Amino acid sequence: MKDYTKYKNLYLLCFTDDTPEDAELLFKNVLSKAKLVCEYDNAENPISMLFLMDANIISNGKELPYYYLYAACTHPEHRGKGIMGRLLEKAKEVALNNGKLGIFLKPAKPSLFDFYAKSDFVPFFNVCKIIKSANEFIRLYSPQITNTTKTTMSLWHSIRKDFLNEFNCDYVDFSQDILTTAADGSIPINSKNFGFVYEIRDNLLLVKEALCKRGYINELMSAISHILQNSHCEDIEIRLHPLLKDELTSFSEANVPFSVMWQPSVATNQCNTNRYHGFAFD
Repeated sequence: MKDYTKYKNLYLLCFTDDTPEDAELLFKNVLSKAKLVCEYDNAENPISMLFLMDANIISNGKELPYYYLYAACTHPEHRGKGIMGRLLEKAKEVALNNGKLGIFLKPAKPSLFDFYAKSDFVPFFNVCKIIKSANEFIRLYSPQITNTTKTTMSLWHSIRKDFLNEFNCDYVDFSQDILTTAADGSIPINSKNFGFVYEIRDNLLLVKEALCKRGYINELMSAISHILQNSHCEDIEIRLHPLLKDELTSFSEANVPFSVMWQPSVATNQCNTNRYHGFAFD
């Protein structure tokens, strides 16, 4: 994709929260290197597209090749015509032709789980969530200053792997390039026993990924509470590995479907607490 201007314009039309600068960085460093699946109008303008990015799933120490489907969108004037369904079928062909074991993605909203189900994408990864007001969370987990370091998304690539390898679970391993670029604006915090990545969205502190060693969940929550207390946000949402729910004092939702998977000739009809997607570019 030498000239991605038309694709970037469609992206900005559909994803209105992103700025032109965000889109330029994303296309230059990530999407221009991904597999493009697209339909065009008679003037050769893209009207619907999706991108397939390399993303391994680590299972028993082995790297299994998959595609992560990202930035799927259709021009508003061409929605409801079945175009995205056709692109999903084309994406499956691309995956098979390139030796991938499947395709996974995080639907932008819960209602889209049913949409992707029509193309044989089924819930595969799940998540545990804490969703509370700031005041309630701070009362529940007293804020504490701990020995933490603000790091980079590039380093988070290896930090998260170190934590996840202790869980003895299958997990998604995104590349450093993808984490650095697609997660631009996220703030990763690290310590010896825990780590987390957060963003501030209006009045919400969104902890996009939170990981810790066994037995250190309260230390993790107190560190997040300290960030929350100084953020002036009114609400908080934390996404956690489902295997941590038994250590939590309180949580809002457990084993919530988080993303969907398509795999040829493989039964994937249930979420599994030993599978972890984690970071999502939403």
